[in-house]
Amino acid sequence: MDDAKIKPARPSGAWRVDILTRFKPLFDNPMLAAIREGLSFSLPVIVAGTMAILFNSFPLPAYQGFMVNVFGEGWKALGGYIWNGTLGVMSIVMAISIANSLSEQYNA
Repeated sequence: MDDAKIKPARPSGAWRVDILTRFKPLFDNPMLAAIREGLSFSLPVIVAGTMAILFNSFPLPAYQGFMVNVFGEGWKALGGYIWNGTLGVMSIVMAISIANSLSEQYNA
């Protein structure tokens, strides 16, 4: 088979343009735009909560032993407080951020 005769059906980026044009009505929907903006607003809170989970439950026994030796038996309390302050109240953060974004969409 001659490689010079093989041509792609479309240019390499055309499929992206095709998908974007098909989903344009969804992107223009104010409700979905408010959810998208609310999620992007609460992303730093999500990252802080997941870092606290990783800090508390890193799966290496040497790390767990090191943290107990350095900070004592109650060292996981700090990560628990961070989790409670971030992911524990995520529904409230999401409700406020989506409502704020929706009010900006409708200029209320």
